[in-house]
Amino acid sequence: MNQALHIFFADDSEYMEINSIDGGSRNDVLVQIEDQFYHPSFYDIFSLTQDFERAIAKNQVYQIDHTIILVKEVSKKEIIRAVISLYESNFFDKVKPIDLKEEFKESFVLFPELQTLSGWKQVY
Repeated sequence: MNQALHIFFADDSEYMEINSIDGGSRNDVLVQIEDQFYHPSFYDIFSLTQDFERAIAKNQVYQIDHTIILVKEVSKKEIIRAVISLYESNFFDKVKPIDLKEEFKESFVLFPELQTLSGWKQVY
């Protein structure tokens, strides 16, 4: 395990794992590299395609968030594998870090614990 890299989920339950795999996306992932934090979102190609097709059906332009990472399956194992691979290829050097309080200020009412690292579950 790399000492500089840490991966956290807001919810590391079996229910969330099944829901993420079935739903094809996961947005409660936090990556810490030394003192910097990143908030990538993970999708499988099926879910991303559905989002695209919904936008097209509404005659809208589909904009892909720059933090979306495509994985074969939106499982804990695949997310960890993807983050390690991205870390090793210096992907995060090109991504703007986040401020936890700012990034999760909208979730303060329901999930105030996400504004500090202590509210996250370390998975790697």
